[in-house]
Amino acid sequence: MRAEKMYMMNVVGNLKYLESTIKDLLDIGSVELTDSLSQIENNTFIVNINSENIEKTMEFNNVTGFENRDVKELNSIADNLKDIFKIDLKDERLKREYNEDEIKDFYGSIKSKVDKIYHCENQIDENKKELEDLYLIEDLDVSIESLCDMKYFDYRFGYLSKENRLKLKKNYDNIMASVLHLASKNKKEVYVAIYPKDVSIETDRILRSLNWTDININKNRKDIPKEIISKIELENENLGAQISELNQSLNEIYRDNKSKIIDMVISANLLIQLEDVKSLLGRSENYFYLAGWVPESAKSVVQEKLSAYDDMFINFLDADDSGLTPPTKLKNNKFFKPFELLVNMYGTPNYKEIDPTVFFGLTYMLLFGAMFGDLGQGAVMFVAGVLLAKFKDKMMGGLLERIGASSMIFGIFYGSFFGLEGVIPALFLKPFENINKVLIIAIGLGIVLLLMAYVLGLCNNYIFKDVQEGLFGQEGLAGFLLFLLFLLLAATVALELHIVPVGVIAACMLIVIFVMIFKVPLTQLLYKRRPLHNGLDVTGYYVESSFSIIETLISMFSSTVSFIRVGAFAINHVGLFLAFTSIGKMIGTNAGNVAMIIVGNIVILGLEGLIVFIQSLRLEYYELFSKYFKGDGILFQPTIKRI
Repeated sequence: MRAEKMYMMNVVGNLKYLESTIKDLLDIGSVELTDSLSQIENNTFIVNINSENIEKTMEFNNVTGFENRDVKELNSIADNLKDIFKIDLKDERLKREYNEDEIKDFYGSIKSKVDKIYHCENQIDENKKELEDLYLIEDLDVSIESLCDMKYFDYRFGYLSKENRLKLKKNYDNIMASVLHLASKNKKEVYVAIYPKDVSIETDRILRSLNWTDININKNRKDIPKEIISKIELENENLGAQISELNQSLNEIYRDNKSKIIDMVISANLLIQLEDVKSLLGRSENYFYLAGWVPESAKSVVQEKLSAYDDMFINFLDADDSGLTPPTKLKNNKFFKPFELLVNMYGTPNYKEIDPTVFFGLTYMLLFGAMFGDLGQGAVMFVAGVLLAKFKDKMMGGLLERIGASSMIFGIFYGSFFGLEGVIPALFLKPFENINKVLIIAIGLGIVLLLMAYVLGLCNNYIFKDVQEGLFGQEGLAGFLLFLLFLLLAATVALELHIVPVGVIAACMLIVIFVMIFKVPLTQLLYKRRPLHNGLDVTGYYVESSFSIIETLISMFSSTVSFIRVGAFAINHVGLFLAFTSIGKMIGTNAGNVAMIIVGNIVILGLEGLIVFIQSLRLEYYELFSKYFKGDGILFQPTIKRI
């Protein structure tokens, strides 16, 4: 399945319809607007030259960008209104649109109250910081004013750690200052140092060597610390009362104008977004020029909406004919939709290549379930997915539902229920009792999946019309044949299945390897082009090609063997639980046994579940995706209304 078909839409409309056109497209929410000026400069913006479009065509040569209008003030107003009135726009819809002047006028009517609240809050914060320092010296009975009035002496408050206090005692004789201990608070030893002003530099050097930390006291304060603290605390109470009074007034305003204020915030955000969108558009004296990607499913809706405007030119060009790189919009059904999350973690599918989501989803569930097959634990994972999808993350929750269901199915196959293998019968086999069989099945499964990945890679090369990689590449037809010959050789040697003589297989492998090494010259010969090596350094090319063949052969072996982990984890899943049940038996009580079963299930669900999740991803990303998936696409991101 490929991504949804895309069209490049070019629109030329009268400037008087500019804002309403943008709003309509934002409401539709299915158009990814692009830089129209860039398209105009690169001659990819299409305007048909005919009698109806003659004026638009004439102005086409004088297209410029829209002037950037400063919307910082409007943005600040919108943020302040949301913050002041604690507005949540999640489920709100615009009922009436307000212009910029109306929004500014309303905000101006409450600005004095808002500014007063911010001023009071800032003053309280400053007072709290001052109080933190004053609390350290609150037992001092000397006024700050008297200390400041000393003519020949200066002072400084500060604190030391207990370790540095000992250093201070040892250096008393070297300090030309009187250092008085005031208090021990919050693991701080608080002091006041009084010293002649003439030795302030030397005193500062000594105190810094002791890691002295100054306590900054406002010298404009006059009283003793306790009185200053009382005044500041009273001031904070008064400021708090003012804030409460102002908030009450604002709450009354909000109660009487709730719908209006919400509409103003939404309108402000819309006006800001309009300016953002305008930066992507071009304009002439009378017309605006708009470009954007439209998926096939939205084409008729967009065309119908824009056709309602007079004198508007609308052109839809197939993405394949546009000469531009279209974004990718995946179109998977609800069942496979959650797997797009994991596919996009690797890379967005190219617009032209086969969407791997369906194949990925089926194989991922198969691999996860095979490695983590347990009816009970799978059911827990499924329920967790349902709850997560309902209350938090729909995509991640849906993913958990599907891999949980897969785990449940394989749990029935394995006869495993919360790690206990005697509760339900096994419909297929018990992994721990059939170790060799399980490992062989795992490798067989890997071979089948790798063959399917090669086939998908061939299909993608055909779609891209990449003859060189499609016929002679490592993931193309030559690589596919080499893998088949590799499997045939392994079966002949390891299983003694003498279907084809070993010499014939080896000869065929050498021919295929030769073709892969000479893929560039062969492609040039096929197209009757010169030079044969397409301008590449010949020596470097053959050295690199030879080493890549070695890498390919190693990769084929490692990719095949890598799937043995599917069987290994299926066995390990049982073995890990057996370890917990053995510990339970060693405890020797029913309560201990039950406790270990519960603990074992929690550990297996959390730890092994995460490991299997990652290992399944590893097999998909490194063993399968590398055969057929490029992931170099651009994700379709429609321009939608921001409220």
